[in-house]
Amino acid sequence: MKRNLSKGDADTILSARMVPIRIYIHEDRLNSFLYELGKLRCFQFTDARGSIKDAQYVESGETLFRISSILTRLNSLLSALKVEVKERVDLPVAESLEHILDEVEKEVGHVEDEVIKLQSEIAELRRRGVGGDEIRVLEDKISRIAMEKGKELSSYLSMLRNLKAIEEAKRFMAKMMNVYIIEGWIPEERVKDLSTCVEKCEGYVEVVSGSREAPTIVKNPGFLKVFEKLVKTYGLPSSREIDPTVFFIVSFPLIFGMMFGDVGHGILLLLFGSLLHLLSRRMKYEPKGFISYILNAGSLMIICSPTTIGFGFLYGELFGSHEWFEMVTGLHKPLWFSPLKEPMLLFKYAILIGVVQISFGLILDLANKLLNRMFKEAIIGPIMWMWLYWSGVYLVLTYGWNVFRIVFNLNISGPFLILPFAVMVAIRTLFHGIDGIAESLEQFISSLSHTLSYVRILALNMIHGVFSRLFLPANPLMFIAFTFGTIFVILGFEQLLAFIHTLRLHWVEWFSKFYRGNGIEFKPFAIEF
Repeated sequence: MKRNLSKGDADTILSARMVPIRIYIHEDRLNSFLYELGKLRCFQFTDARGSIKDAQYVESGETLFRISSILTRLNSLLSALKVEVKERVDLPVAESLEHILDEVEKEVGHVEDEVIKLQSEIAELRRRGVGGDEIRVLEDKISRIAMEKGKELSSYLSMLRNLKAIEEAKRFMAKMMNVYIIEGWIPEERVKDLSTCVEKCEGYVEVVSGSREAPTIVKNPGFLKVFEKLVKTYGLPSSREIDPTVFFIVSFPLIFGMMFGDVGHGILLLLFGSLLHLLSRRMKYEPKGFISYILNAGSLMIICSPTTIGFGFLYGELFGSHEWFEMVTGLHKPLWFSPLKEPMLLFKYAILIGVVQISFGLILDLANKLLNRMFKEAIIGPIMWMWLYWSGVYLVLTYGWNVFRIVFNLNISGPFLILPFAVMVAIRTLFHGIDGIAESLEQFISSLSHTLSYVRILALNMIHGVFSRLFLPANPLMFIAFTFGTIFVILGFEQLLAFIHTLRLHWVEWFSKFYRGNGIEFKPFAIEF
C-alpha cells in the first residue's frame, strides 16, 4: 500500500489524524466488502466520480427504490402485528440482491395478505356490532402470526436496512469496467483494519493526496463533554485547527466564578448540579427540548461550583452577606477583597483576564498557522496583531489612566502604537491589497473593544451582589422571600445571566482571534449488526 500524505493533514490537538483513501473492489465482491466495511464503522465516503478520469457513474436507483418500498411495507406490517424490534440480527449480505429481494418480498406479501384478511374480517364484525367472541379468535390468530413470524420479519428488517445503506453508498462510487472505485477518509489508527478488510475481499487500497477538507473527529475525555458541546454549538473544529475544548476547563469556571463568586451560592450550585446530574443518569429515556437543557446543565454547575465557592472566600461573600461569612467561617475579612467596596480593583483584574485570554487566542492562531505551514499568514496575521496588542497593553500597564494623555506624545506612542500599526497596514496592503487597511483598522478597534468587554465580569458581579443583598432576611418571616429569591432569582435567572455572558466572552472575544469552527463532522458508513 503506497503512502502519499498531503501537507494539509497535519496533526492537531485532540483531533484524530485523517487519511484520504482510495479502494478498488471487483463488482462480484462489492456487497460483501461494503457489509464488512460498514461493520468497521470507520470510513466516510467522498464522491469518487469526479476524481477518476473516464470513470462511469454508478446508478442504483431502481434497486434502492425497491428496497425502500419493501422496507415501508415491512415496517407497516410489524406495526400491525405489534412486534417490537428489540435486537439487531447480524445477517451477512449476499451478492445476489434480486434473489434476496424476491424471497423477502414474497414472504412479506404472504404474511401481509393474511393479516389484511384478518383485519378486514375484524373491521366488518365491528361495523355490524356483532361477534365479540369471533373478534377475539381473529385477534388471537394475528397474535399467533406475530409470535411465529415476528423474529423472521425482524431479521428481514435488519437485512433490508443494511441493503439500503449499501445501495445508498454506491452513489458515491465510480466504476471502470467491472471494478468499483471508492474514495473517502479514515482515522489513521484504523488504516490497518481497513487494509485487512480490503485484502479479505481481494481488493486493493492506497493512500492518496487529499484535496478535500478532511472530516473531524473530536477526542475529549468524558469530563470535557459539556464544554465540547459548547464548542460544537459555535462550530465544529476543522481538521486543520486546534480544538479549544480542553482550555475551557480553566477559563470558563474561572470567569464564571469571578462573576458569581459566593460561598453559599456555590454550595447550592454544587447540590443542584449533582441532583440534575443524578436525574439525567437515572432517566430511562432521552430527554428532549427544554428539559434536556436543564438536565445537561448539571455537569456545568458541578464544574463551576468550586470556583464559585473559591471566589466566595476571596470576596468574603456568603449568600451576599459579609456578616454571615464572618460568623460561619470565623474570617473577619475577605481573603482577597470585596468587589462591592473596591469595584475598581475588580475592574483591573477583569481587564487583566481579558488581556490574558485574548493574547492566548492570538498565540493559538499563530500555532494553527504554523501547524499548517502558513508561514506568511502567521507573520502578517497573529504576529503583527500581537506586536500591536502587546505594545498597547504595555502602555496601559505602565501609564494606567494617563495612557490617553500620552497617545499624543509621539516619543512614547510612536514606537509602541504608530510603528506596529503602520507596519501592519503596510505588510497587509502589500499582500491583501486595499483590504489590508480595513483588516488592520478592524483588528485595532477590536483589540480595544474586546478587551473592554471583559468589564462585564465586574458588571455581573455587581448585579449578583445587589440581587443577593436584596433577598437577605431582616426577620424570620423574610426567610420565605430569601428562599424563593435565592432559588429562582439567583440560581435561576442570575446564574443563567452569568453563564450567557461567560459564554459570550469565549465565543466572541476569544474565538474571533483563532477559531473558525467550519469543520465537517466525521460520519462513518455503518450498518446494523
